[in-house]
Amino acid sequence: MNCSLSKLRRCHPLLGTFVEITAAGDTAAAVQAAIDEAFAAIGRVQALMSFHDPASELSRVNRAAASGKTVRVSPQIYHVLAFAKALHAGTQGIFDIAAARTQDQGAGTADIELLPDHAVRCLRPLTIDLGGVAKGFAVDCAIEVLRGADMDSALVNAGGDMRCFGRPQPVCIRHPGMPGRFVPLPDLNDAALATSANSYTACAHFHGRTRGPVRRPFSVSVRATTCMMADALTKVVLACGQRSAPLLSEFDADAFMVYPDGRVICWEKEEA
Repeated sequence: MNCSLSKLRRCHPLLGTFVEITAAGDTAAAVQAAIDEAFAAIGRVQALMSFHDPASELSRVNRAAASGKTVRVSPQIYHVLAFAKALHAGTQGIFDIAAARTQDQGAGTADIELLPDHAVRCLRPLTIDLGGVAKGFAVDCAIEVLRGADMDSALVNAGGDMRCFGRPQPVCIRHPGMPGRFVPLPDLNDAALATSANSYTACAHFHGRTRGPVRRPFSVSVRATTCMMADALTKVVLACGQRSAPLLSEFDADAFMVYPDGRVICWEKEEA
C-alpha cells in the first residue's frame, strides 16, 4: 500500500439518485481531474439514455419506433441495445427492455433490429426503457475513465449499483423489511454489484414473458464482472428466484437474496 496516495470522495445527483465516486492516485489534482471526467461520462450516459427527457437519444429512438423508421444512434446506445438483445435471448425473453412500457402490444426486445453503421429499426411499435441497464452502464463508463487516468483504486456507487477496482470494498445492503437496518455481504474486489427490490418503491419490475409485475418479498443483489450485467441480472433473479442459478453460472455471476426475516441465500460461483 502506498501511503503517499491522495484519496478523494465526491458525490453528485445523477441518474435519478446520488452518485458517489471515491478514487486514490498520485496527486490530489490528478484524482480530482479523473473524478470530474468520470462524472462527465455518467452525465453523457444520462443525456443519451434518459427515458423521461424528450431530447435524449433514447426518446428519438422511441419516436422512430412508432413509425418503423430507421435511426442512427451513438455507439453507446447501440452497445447497450446489443447487450439487452443478447440477454433477452439468453433468458428466453425474461429480460425485456420493452416489457414495462409495452405491456399490451406484445412487442418486445426481439423486435428491435440492429443494422450496420449503428442504425436501429423497430419492427413493431414499442417503447424502450433502459432503466434496467443504463445506470449500470454509466457506472462501467466511469470506471473505465478512472482506470484510464491511472488511478490506484476507485469505487463508483450509483444508488447501490457499484463497481470498484484496486482495493476490496466492504458492502452492506438495505434490509428489505427494515429500512434502517443493513445486511453485510462479501467484500467487493475488482467487480460490480447491483441490487433490486420492490420494498421501497411503488414501481414494480416486469416479467418479460408474462408482461406482469414482479413482486417479491426479498431483495436481490448480483455480483458480476460489469455493473451493466449485474444491474440487468437482478431483474432476472427477481423474476425467477432460485431457478436463476444455472443462468447466473452461465454469466459468471453470483447472487444474494435477502429475505425480510434476515435470511440470506447465496449462489456463489466456484473459483477455478
